[in-house]
Amino acid sequence: MSSRLFPLIVGSAVASSGFLTSHSRVESFSWTASIRSFKQAVLDAYPGGHPVTTFTESRPGLDLSTEAFVSWVEKDLLGGADPFAAHGGRVPLPWPQGSEYDDDQLGLGHYVAYSRRQLCFIVAKSLTGATTAGYANGLQRFLEKRAG
Repeated sequence: MSSRLFPLIVGSAVASSGFLTSHSRVESFSWTASIRSFKQAVLDAYPGGHPVTTFTESRPGLDLSTEAFVSWVEKDLLGGADPFAAHGGRVPLPWPQGSEYDDDQLGLGHYVAYSRRQLCFIVAKSLTGATTAGYANGLQRFLEKRAG
């Protein structure tokens, strides 16, 4: 990694948490309680049933049924080790103050990154209706928009 591209990565402790940002100020937010199960979220999104997913990347030919998908998310992802444990179970966010963009948008040249597991966790929690307490995050704002 180039120090020019990733100036605030100072060691493996930062990288091992799964969260990286170029911004100097970080705020962390806890989750509110879910209002439905992940299974219910899937049933709401796919009233006729979630299509079977077939992987073509690292596991060619592996079919993932709705039941297996829901089980993995509920038991292993949401019920397993907290991907934000290094942050006390709270979601860290870069917090640009006085940004030239919208209130929570990073300026040009800045970045934020989460591990794949952290991103899956954020999406799954959001689909169950959990929100980040005290902050209407971008995914939450998008999910609350009405279609049409």
